[in-house]
Amino acid sequence: KWMWLNKQLTFFEKYRRKHYEKEYVSGESFYYLGRQYKLVVSSGDKNKVALSKGKLNMTTIKNPSDGKYNRILLDRWYKQRRHAVFNERYEEMFKKFSYGFTPELTVRVMARRWGSYVKGERIILNPLLVQAPKEAIDYVITHELCHMKYKNHDAKFYQLLETKFPGWRKTKEKLELLI
Repeated sequence: KWMWLNKQLTFFEKYRRKHYEKEYVSGESFYYLGRQYKLVVSSGDKNKVALSKGKLNMTTIKNPSDGKYNRILLDRWYKQRRHAVFNERYEEMFKKFSYGFTPELTVRVMARRWGSYVKGERIILNPLLVQAPKEAIDYVITHELCHMKYKNHDAKFYQLLETKFPGWRKTKEKLELLI
């Protein structure tokens, strides 16, 4: 059984997430909508975070090497972007469905999920999803909207998912490998 076991271990190893503690200083990279950006931190008279020419430029009123403060600024920037992107993609994906009501869209940190559907109430998205490409965000939202009709991951659920988001398997695999 060693060959089978080794094959299984190799398969699951590619999905294992490699996490390194970020210091939030110049030179580190961060993802936004599937693209990787190099963080450039500099001093200034006001706090600002902006994307420009493949870089994530941060101006801070504090010391540029103050990682804790830089993290607060970047988290605030992600939150603003997340709100706009998630709402835009949610409205776009919801057009594919003909449900009588629109569940509320919320964001919550989840250790092992990209999204969740709370029956009759809301769709919850993981805040890290803003780092993934729009296609992946669309997939997660569509997946959760399909749960409005089918609770479980049965054949009917996957048929509906395939009609609403053709080629979802490739998108799902890319998402799992990204972050």
